[in-house]
Amino acid sequence: MRFFEKLSCLGAAIVIGLTSVMPAWADAELAEYTENEEMMTEDDSKPTLSFDSDKYKDYVSVSEDGKSISGMTVTNDNNVTTVYQGQTLKVNVSSSKDVEGYQLFAWSVKKPDAEGSDDDAYLYPETRGDKTDGYNKDLKYSNQAIVFKAEDFGMTYFDGGMINFSYRINPDAYGLLMDDSVYCYGADSELMPVAGGNSKALKYNDSDSNNVTQYAKCVTTVPDNSGAEYFVISIPLLYQTESIDIFYMDNFTITSKTGLQVMNLDGYNANAKKQDGALEIQITEKKERVRQDLGTASQSTGSKVKHVLSIVGIVAIVIVVAVVGVIVGIKLKNRFY
Repeated sequence: MRFFEKLSCLGAAIVIGLTSVMPAWADAELAEYTENEEMMTEDDSKPTLSFDSDKYKDYVSVSEDGKSISGMTVTNDNNVTTVYQGQTLKVNVSSSKDVEGYQLFAWSVKKPDAEGSDDDAYLYPETRGDKTDGYNKDLKYSNQAIVFKAEDFGMTYFDGGMINFSYRINPDAYGLLMDDSVYCYGADSELMPVAGGNSKALKYNDSDSNNVTQYAKCVTTVPDNSGAEYFVISIPLLYQTESIDIFYMDNFTITSKTGLQVMNLDGYNANAKKQDGALEIQITEKKERVRQDLGTASQSTGSKVKHVLSIVGIVAIVIVVAVVGVIVGIKLKNRFY
C-alpha cells in the first residue's frame, strides 16, 4: 500500500513539475468564437465604417504609444484634395524629437538591396528571434497605431476573417516612417501580432500604380484560432516632424469567418463620388490651387484698380483746379486792362 502511495505522490510531483515549466500558451484556451447576428449582414454594398459621421469615434482608438510618442490623432474630413468618398479618416502626427528605441516590426526591415534571410541582411538584427519566435520577445517595442477592437464589431475575435479598406499615404511622409511603411495585422490583448499572423506592409510607392497620389486597396486576412482581439494599423514614425496628416483611409470593411459582413455602423453617403484614380485627385488638387490663385489674383486686381482710380481722381482734381485758375485769371485780367 505504501508503495502505491509513494508512486501516486511521485506521479503528482511529476505533473506539477511539468506544469510549472510549460509555456503559458499551453494551458491558455481561446474562448469560444461568437458573433452578434444582429450586426451581421449579407449586404456588401456598404462598408462597416465609412467615416461619414462622427459615430466612427465609437469604433476607432489610438494606442497609448501613438498618443505619447507621436501625438497621433484621428479625425474625419471632406477636404476635396484628400477625400476618397464622402468623408475620409485622416491620421495626424507631430513630434518635436526623433523617436528612440525599437519600433514594432523592426525585425522585418531589410537593409537596402540586401538579399537572403540571414541576420546580416536585416537592419535591426538584434530584434530577430529564432524560427519559432520570429522576433526577440525580450526587447520592448513601441507601437504608434490606430486600433479596432473585435468586441465593438460584435465578434469575439477577428480570427478567420477578412478586412479591407482604401488608403493613401501623404507624399510628405517619405523618409519619416520606418522602412517608409505602414503595417496592419491581427493583434492580441497587448497589441502584439498574433501567432501565425502575417502582417501586411503598406510601403510608400510613388510609381505609376501607387498609393501616394491615388487611393490603393488593402485586403488582408487574420489567421483562424489565433485569438486576435484587435486589428491594428501601425504607423511607425521615426523622426521629428511638424504636424502632418500622414495617412488617409476610407470604407473600412470587416467580413467575419462565417462569410457575413459587419453592417454599416456610422452612416454611409452612398451618393458621394469616389476618387479612385491619381489623375482625378491631381485634377482636383489643380482646380483647388487655381481657385486659390484666382482668389489671390482677384484681390490683387481689385487693389490695382483702386490704386489706378485713386491716381486718376487726383489727376482730374489737379486739371479742374488748373482750369478754374486759368478762367479766374482771365476774368481778373479783363477787369483791370
